[in-house]
Amino acid sequence: MENVPMTWRLEDFEGYWGFLNSQVGMIAVGIAALGEEDRNAFRARLEEAVDPYRAGGGYRFPALAQNTLAA
Repeated sequence: MENVPMTWRLEDFEGYWGFLNSQVGMIAVGIAALGEEDRNAFRARLEEAVDPYRAGGGYRFPALAQNTLAA
């Protein structure tokens, strides 16, 4: 197994929100299940929580890919 550091780069919070709502499996399902008021509250809290990853006008999220070669 090999750990490969990487960075998720998103242009702005709208891009991150869209990514979560369309590409991230169960997170997207959970967001879709929320009522409008709860979804808006979650979005506001999330935007505050990811502020430390702000870089310029966008975001840079550290990540780690774990690669495994099967023989």
